[in-house]
Amino acid sequence: MTNTLLVQSQYELDKALADGIADLRIEHPLGIYLTIADDPGFWLTLWGNSRATLWGNSSATLGENASATLWGNASATLWGNASATLWENASATLWENSRAELR
Repeated sequence: MTNTLLVQSQYELDKALADGIADLRIEHPLGIYLTIADDPGFWLTLWGNSRATLWGNSSATLGENASATLWGNASATLWGNASATLWENASATLWENSRAELR
């Protein structure tokens, strides 16, 4: 069983990726912004007011008011009021009141 690591800063994210941790959860009451580089097999969960930019083959699940910008082959599943902007070959699955802007 995989344990999900809570990440609350870019430093914690960079360290987790350097340590090879691929199952991360980002949740911060005031919102947090992180950048995810091309990392095949990386999975990210964003909740609350969290924001992220995903590159390459990264994947994410966004819930509540979370938002993300996806580039390359990145993909996301959006729930609640989550939103995403997709570029290039990025893809998203939308549920509930989520929304996506395609570029």
